Amino acid sequence: MPLFAIPFPAMNPVAFALGPVEVHWYGLAYMCGLLFGWLYARSLLSNQLLWDGKSPAGPEIADDLLLWTTLGAKKIPMMSLADVCCAAAPFGLFFGRLANFVNGELWGRASDVPWAMVFPGAGPDSRHPSQLYEAALEGLALFLIIRYFTHVHKVLRLPGYASGIFFAGYALARITAENFRMYDPEHAFSTGILTPGIVYSVPMIAIGIYVIWRAKRRAAA
Repeated sequence: MPLFAIPFPAMNPVAFALGPVEVHWYGLAYMCGLLFGWLYARSLLSNQLLWDGKSPAGPEIADDLLLWTTLGAKKIPMMSLADVCCAAAPFGLFFGRLANFVNGELWGRASDVPWAMVFPGAGPDSRHPSQLYEAALEGLALFLIIRYFTHVHKVLRLPGYASGIFFAGYALARITAENFRMYDPEHAFSTGILTPGIVYSVPMIAIGIYVIWRAKRRAAA
């Protein structure tokens, strides 16, 4: 192990077992993402102030046991539903990246930063814990950015606006994280500073900007 490198905290990918059934951390991460995303979506739909008192789900959402039952009954406009889902999506991204870290997969490039780690199966070099970078950028930071716009600028009143922020924000977060993620020289899109993740993300920025522009234009019409 390189001098000063932090050893990877080897964790059993199996959280617990119930007889022959093994419950993995990866599965629990997705469950947490869905649970917290569902609860957050309910809070957005029940907060009439975010919609100028005209939430597409109506005020009774707070008393409903199941969010999706209400969504189906109320026939929420597609773009408003997309906005709520996009605002809640960072929860899934956050917990998913943490699960990548627990599994010791999708590690970063070789580095000598003080927090670099030696990952099992990644050779003797210490590497960036890029999974944690992505959890912070694609999960926490993106959530806070979207929440700023939904709660301060009340963009849920403009169908599509929050979705555009998600697309553009996720793409920028992924492009940033790709600079620390393990480089795949054999991929067709790996050319110079480009990586597959960067190539896939650039169109998302354009889509996000267009969706925001369209939302603002429709509101002004």
